[in-house]
Amino acid sequence: MWEDLWLGPEETRSVALPEFGHALGLPHSGRPSDIMFPTVSVLRLSDRDRSSAQLPYAIPPGALREPRPP
Repeated sequence: MWEDLWLGPEETRSVALPEFGHALGLPHSGRPSDIMFPTVSVLRLSDRDRSSAQLPYAIPPGALREPRPP
């Protein structure tokens, strides 16, 4: 029974990459070419996936501030 459920390297990667994306705080994407699309459709990161993953690290320290109370 379990032999039929074995995932090969490509399938494992296609499941693991979006989970790492979620761990980085990335939401699902509406583009089927992105690894963050809600269903497994690609096996490699798109340029948009790479940009989304790099964005939080591109914000300079101290650039984000707590909102001021009204």
